[in-house]
Amino acid sequence: QEQVYRKVAGAWKRPAATPRPGSKAVVIAAILRDGSVPSPVLNSRSGSKAWDDAALEAVKNAAPFPPLPKAYKPDAAEVHFHFEWVE
Repeated sequence: QEQVYRKVAGAWKRPAATPRPGSKAVVIAAILRDGSVPSPVLNSRSGSKAWDDAALEAVKNAAPFPPLPKAYKPDAAEVHFHFEWVE
């Protein structure tokens, strides 16, 4: 989890246009066993197109992630990334 968080945080480029304080974009991604992310989706909009686009791009640009642990049985892990604007 920490590695995934760090990769997305490192890929995040905050746009000049921000949403209202407390607003957030939520990106949902399925991380496959090999760490690939075929098609992340913007699930919740912040009210700022620039913010939403930057959130989706951060997840896309951070992939691929480390492979899922061998002990994890499912073929994918659904992950929700929250990009909240707080002043």
